[in-house]
Amino acid sequence: MFTHQTKLKEIINDNPHMVELFNDLGIDYCCGGGDSLGKVAKEKNLDLHRFIALLENKHESVKKIGSAKADSIAEFKQYSMEEMIDSLQMTHHHDERKLLKEIDDLLNKILLVHYQSHSEKLLPLHKLFGTLKTELEAHFAKEEKLLFPLMLENPNASPEVIAQVKVLEREHDVAGDVIKEMQNLTDNFTPPEDSCYTYQKTYQLLNTLVQDIFMHVYKENSILIPLFEKQANR
Repeated sequence: MFTHQTKLKEIINDNPHMVELFNDLGIDYCCGGGDSLGKVAKEKNLDLHRFIALLENKHESVKKIGSAKADSIAEFKQYSMEEMIDSLQMTHHHDERKLLKEIDDLLNKILLVHYQSHSEKLLPLHKLFGTLKTELEAHFAKEEKLLFPLMLENPNASPEVIAQVKVLEREHDVAGDVIKEMQNLTDNFTPPEDSCYTYQKTYQLLNTLVQDIFMHVYKENSILIPLFEKQANR
């Protein structure tokens, strides 16, 4: 079913329930959606044949059951472009803003409390999170005040409008690169054995944020933007 050439976005498009497994493995299926299974296995130091077998077993075990994330993707695909944009703002933009604020407060607390024992990880994590927060907040503002209105006002878009939308797609890669650094630094948000409750909660929320960003960017890159381009080319 899957081969070393199969791309991540192809798997999610046909099998949305696979999102959970990719999240568990810390695999970026949104910004990295164009990556093949062979490339992912190499980057993650996974045995390719075992990796593919794991994906196929997961697919067979849950395809009849479904999942909340799979339902979310399936429902999103049925929306009009205006409904998609409303949904993105009311769910992902809203939720991620709240998470960014909460994590920012908690990360500053654990940096102070655990500086002596874990500054080698907390200092670069604090810096990376600051970069991610800045990028996302600026990106949300650009989408809500410029790009989304532009898409809605220009359904039969000119090449110039499509070019601006493509800039939006490329900006997602910046957040994706920062997230990968954070995941590598923290062993995919695994708290140290001597961590306190606040430390653990911070990592848990970071993981929740990343999973929401992955779903958010997937919906934009693989569903919303292709729909806009398709409408523009009619």
